[in-house]
Amino acid sequence: MLEFFTIIAPFVSLAEADAGYIAAVFARISGMVFLLPGIGEQTVSGRVRLAIALSVTLIAYPIVRESFIQPVELTQVILMQITIAEAITGLVIGLSFRMMVFVLQLAGSIIAQNASISQIFGQSVANDTQTPISALFTLAGITLSLALGIHIEAMKLFIASYEIFSFGELTYLKEMALWVAEKGGAVFALALSLSAPFVALGLAYNLIIGAANRAMPQLMVAFVGAPAITGAGLILMALSVGIILETWYAASHERFNLFDITGM
Repeated sequence: MLEFFTIIAPFVSLAEADAGYIAAVFARISGMVFLLPGIGEQTVSGRVRLAIALSVTLIAYPIVRESFIQPVELTQVILMQITIAEAITGLVIGLSFRMMVFVLQLAGSIIAQNASISQIFGQSVANDTQTPISALFTLAGITLSLALGIHIEAMKLFIASYEIFSFGELTYLKEMALWVAEKGGAVFALALSLSAPFVALGLAYNLIIGAANRAMPQLMVAFVGAPAITGAGLILMALSVGIILETWYAASHERFNLFDITGM
């Protein structure tokens, strides 16, 4: 990789001596791009993601290089250490955005469980199989995020990250672990709040089914209740999906602030 950047450096008006630093910036941007919603999905070719990471690296490097270049010689060992540190930092930045998708996946799973359709799994834009509701929410959320400029937010955060995280250092691992734990809790809290009406619907359904079964033991209430809870869940989802996505986007950026790592 270092030889590659050494070759292309003159073609983008950069000195060959900058090749090692370009490779380090590429490591940070790659970690972010491969987890960024919309770009880091399995439906996007790895070559496309690699091309995006490389293009962004060549654009961003002239902007950020003054903030981290040190007057020291980059040996192979030092460059490897810096590259590993930068890759981890990039993954943290990408994870801060990916948590937004985790919220929708978890909320969709909770809704599917309470609507009695959690046993149906299928392909999704994400990196694993999901229930239909999770897949629908994930696709809608990613589309909404891209339409509202999440890629621009990512670039702003990437450039600002050199003021938050020192170049080539991993002195913030403790703070990083605490941040991941805190935001992980925020993911579960937000997902549960988004699916709360469906949890209430599922609770009411089980209470009604239990009472009906107690009153008429000979009646197969499950055969009567299953279509009812599924239909009611789908109707409720159709009525509330807009509010769910609006609340999700606002909460992700404001109340829970999932992608803001400046507080570390």
